[in-house]
Amino acid sequence: MSLKGGSAKTTSTVYLAVAAQRSGLNVAVADLDPQSSAAAWIDAVTDLDVPVYQPTGRRIRSEIENIAGRYDHLFVDTAPGEGEMTVVSAAVAAADLVVVPVAPSGLNVHRIMRTLDLAAALDVPAAVLVVMTDLRWKTHTELVEALDGDPTITRFDTFIRRTVRITGALDRPIGGDLHGYDAAWLELEEALKEMG
Repeated sequence: MSLKGGSAKTTSTVYLAVAAQRSGLNVAVADLDPQSSAAAWIDAVTDLDVPVYQPTGRRIRSEIENIAGRYDHLFVDTAPGEGEMTVVSAAVAAADLVVVPVAPSGLNVHRIMRTLDLAAALDVPAAVLVVMTDLRWKTHTELVEALDGDPTITRFDTFIRRTVRITGALDRPIGGDLHGYDAAWLELEEALKEMG
């Protein structure tokens, strides 16, 4: 999750859920974004057999925890922006680990710090996933150096490269290639196992 829109939260949620499901796990998605992008995407394509929930109301954290109890893993997509802080805070508080996608740009980095600070304040581990990137870009190198230079930040080793196959994938079937999200899932799964 991230407080910035356009940071690939929905894409990361859906692709990570698909990667986990393809590894044989029973997974679901909770879509907390009022735009319901994850729910619409999963509903629109026939190759995704992932249950989607849209908890609302005052008891979102307990609803998330209740849903999560029925699956091996629940992936949660949140709304961008400060206006949904109550919902975002509830989602973070219910999480075992917060995945924070970030693309190489200064504004994205600034906004992820707010998300990482929130996770730290709620004592929930978080890890940054670099998305929509090209390893040749100077902004990619600068982002990785900034993340690695801060000892409080945990980063995925996997980079999700920018490709039209992902950016144009909304409402299209997800094929066999998960564009690096399968490798990110393996890292995430290992981190969750180590947390016990």
